[in-house]
Amino acid sequence: MGVKENKALIRNLYEIMNRGDMETAFKFYDPGFIEHLTTGDMTLEQARQLHARTDVGVVSVTLDHIIAEGDEVAVIVTWRMIQKATGKKHDMTNAHIIKISKGKLTEAWSVIDVRTAQLSKPHMD
Repeated sequence: MGVKENKALIRNLYEIMNRGDMETAFKFYDPGFIEHLTTGDMTLEQARQLHARTDVGVVSVTLDHIIAEGDEVAVIVTWRMIQKATGKKHDMTNAHIIKISKGKLTEAWSVIDVRTAQLSKPHMD
């Protein structure tokens, strides 16, 4: 796949996430997918488990910026979320470099805006 197709794949992935269809979203990932976080690596299965047990539901994902070169796509995304137990809304920004091979996400390097993630900064309605 070329740069144009890789960017389209990532845009499609975030559109599916926006619909809340995580089962379909997980089909974009290679079974051997690894996400490199600042706190350590996470496998695809660990990501599925984290999603299943989280208390936060994704309301929307905004693709703020996207660039690509070769088999890698870099994005900055803003997640608008709601805490299921309290109904409290939060925003969180992430930067990802995503490696794609044969139409599947195989690896990602991710940085989370720790300030918004840890402080659970409410977003403005």
